[in-house]
Amino acid sequence: MKMMKMPQQFRSLLLLLGLFLITLSACNQQSFLEKIVPPQEKAFAEDMFNQLSNKNYAAVEKYLSPELQDESTHSTLIQMAGLFPNEPVKNIKLVAANKSLFKDVVTYQLSFEYEFADHWLMNKIVLSKQADQIRIIGIHVEPIDHSVQAMHGFTFAGKSLLHYVVFILAIAIPLFCIYAFILCIRTPMQKRKWAWLIFICFGFMQFSLNWTDGSYAFQMLSFLVLGAGYFQQTVYSPIILQIALPLGAILFVYRRKSLMAEQ
Repeated sequence: MKMMKMPQQFRSLLLLLGLFLITLSACNQQSFLEKIVPPQEKAFAEDMFNQLSNKNYAAVEKYLSPELQDESTHSTLIQMAGLFPNEPVKNIKLVAANKSLFKDVVTYQLSFEYEFADHWLMNKIVLSKQADQIRIIGIHVEPIDHSVQAMHGFTFAGKSLLHYVVFILAIAIPLFCIYAFILCIRTPMQKRKWAWLIFICFGFMQFSLNWTDGSYAFQMLSFLVLGAGYFQQTVYSPIILQIALPLGAILFVYRRKSLMAEQ
């Protein structure tokens, strides 16, 4: 019985450590987003959505950029206000933020997740600030089925064959590179071994898959260490799986016998 307790305790420790690291990462990423946007602009954006949910259209319209004000402006605000339920919001999260500066005009692109009892809203607003004057140059309210973090979670539910293929390759390619690297070390070679070792460590021609929506991209002039990678800008962003052709590993395994014969 004592022999069985250690693995169970070890697994529990790993689980707690993993949860701690995930929580710490989420906190760090949330802090990063908060640093992009000054408290005044963030509070202003939240107040505009609050005014909209309370159907106080005049409070929003007075800050709209002239380019957004036309005959359909008021009806558009009414439609967006109708998406807010008649209940208090449970939680508000800043899930995306971008800041740009052109001359003396600062532009903020902010996305908020509004959580209610049984559904969520994705509220986006674009602010333009010049001196002390703030203008709204874009505003949008959209219902979403799940929280943003859940939408971008790593799951196989509803995924295509491409997702499975890329996932398997993202595991297999690094293992193959490591195998070829160890094989190269153990192969009796006096010429260019160091060059082969470096060549084996990289994959070329990168293929990237957006795990959330299945979109993909291909870059010819790129490389990845061990031929695979993982990228997620924040916990509220899509997971990007990356794979690349392990050209060095393939060539070495294929040419190993001839390279040994050259010695």
